[in-house]
Amino acid sequence: MKIRQYTQLDSTNNECKRLIKKDPTILNTPLIVWSETQTHGRGSHNRHWYSNSKEGLYYSFCYKPNTFDFNDMAAFNQSIATIIINTIKDISNLNAHFKPPNDVFLNTKKIAGILIEMNVCDSNKIPQFIIIGMGLNINQHQFPNDLAKIATSIRLESGHCYQKLSFIMHLSTILTQTLIP
Repeated sequence: MKIRQYTQLDSTNNECKRLIKKDPTILNTPLIVWSETQTHGRGSHNRHWYSNSKEGLYYSFCYKPNTFDFNDMAAFNQSIATIIINTIKDISNLNAHFKPPNDVFLNTKKIAGILIEMNVCDSNKIPQFIIIGMGLNINQHQFPNDLAKIATSIRLESGHCYQKLSFIMHLSTILTQTLIP
């Protein structure tokens, strides 16, 4: 697996696309892109994702699938959410839950969002690549006023700070084991 770390990006998903366009062979092994901050982080329907805090994890896992079932996107989203939920549990012992189609909540507040993008030439074919982007609130101790009532972090829920690298390595290992035959 290849890991690319940045101080700031517009979007980790966008950077994956740029890297693939520049060199398609980069996907001979999974590609992980993460950044300390994002200037244009986004979620589904192009909604803004607050990602200018260095305390969060802004991460994309990109790979070239051998197979893919377009009729089972909901199950695919669920499987990615389950990996995030299990990672949170394994590292912090907190119990998060999936809120379809692409959110992870801790108690009643959002802690993570998932954005899956793929390059598909024909819906009957296997995607050329799949990018699994996620924002995970790890060490934020506060949020802007408009998010304070709806967002939380692992730190706010547990009272402890965590190493982002622990989450990066755990997520990358499990995603690779799960998605790469």
